[in-house]
Amino acid sequence: MVHTLLIIGLICIIISAIFIGAFPNEPRPHVQRRPDFHSETADHRHFRTKAAMILGLVGLIFFGIAGLLYIL
Repeated sequence: MVHTLLIIGLICIIISAIFIGAFPNEPRPHVQRRPDFHSETADHRHFRTKAAMILGLVGLIFFGIAGLLYIL
């Protein structure tokens, strides 16, 4: 049970990091990300940020539940 909760939490955190852009492909992300920022709409950025925050919080909740079950 604890392993399943940890896996679900890890998957949520990884998807959240992908949505927020934590794993850039470019060698110099601070220079290369500017065109990406200006090419997407504000609604798209808002959706990505909101989805990343929700998935990150869900992942942290699953990690917390797994930790409580492990301790108890």
